[in-house]
Amino acid sequence: MKNAILLAGSVCLLTALSAQAQMSVGVAIGQLDDDTGGFDRNLKMAELNLGYTYNIGKSRFYLTPQLRLGTGISDNNFELAGQQYTLELDSYVGASLRLSVDFSDKFSVMVQPTYGKADTTLSTSQGSMERGDWEFGYGAGMEYRPTPQWQWELLGETYDDQTLYSVGLRYFF
Repeated sequence: MKNAILLAGSVCLLTALSAQAQMSVGVAIGQLDDDTGGFDRNLKMAELNLGYTYNIGKSRFYLTPQLRLGTGISDNNFELAGQQYTLELDSYVGASLRLSVDFSDKFSVMVQPTYGKADTTLSTSQGSMERGDWEFGYGAGMEYRPTPQWQWELLGETYDDQTLYSVGLRYFF
């Protein structure tokens, strides 16, 4: 699956270069919340994303395919039946297709379907277990562009029983 994402990224890059689209790179800090099974677990992550923005027919609608790579920056410790557990986010990989609608030169809203995988490790004093599933998700958010090169982003996404909230900064080339 990593090869498929790398291939998709290469196609995005070549398409962007041929379509004169606007390339971008972004960073984000997010929190992944999971409350399945009655336990509230949250993990903080840092993300790097690469994409390009293509104007749809010279309108106020824009498409941004992007690749997303992330890693955990905090662990979640909890106790269950007298046993201490540690949940870690090892890595996150995803591909998104963002649709943005400009309401002014500086403000827009967006929706974003994503296909991604979060690799996690659950550890105890007796051993550890790794898990990672590919899942479809969807999200919505706001974009604020104070200058033509810089953009702030707020995004909320849902993957099954997990929710990812993030704030990010994007630079356009």
